Amino acid sequence: MNGDKRADRILITAKGGARAWINEGARGAGGTYRDIGRIAGDAEVPPKDVRSADMDGDGKADFVRIGWTGVTHAWLNELPADYLATFHP
Repeated sequence: MNGDKRADRILITAKGGARAWINEGARGAGGTYRDIGRIAGDAEVPPKDVRSADMDGDGKADFVRIGWTGVTHAWLNELPADYLATFHP
């Protein structure tokens, strides 16, 4: 999520919301994780319609949610590798 090449974690809820944890320890799946909180609230969107993709070309995964009508919303990841910030719609 923050571009430091460590495996971070994201939880997608049954209604398309998301919460993330940044790996501050070892490279790969192991490590110490810091909860950065909610990325996006629930929106009656199933998890299959939630994606992560680099939407702005900065090399970091952004949060993308596709509604049942095809309307797509993206939250840009503005989280630097060494600082905790937030995602912005």
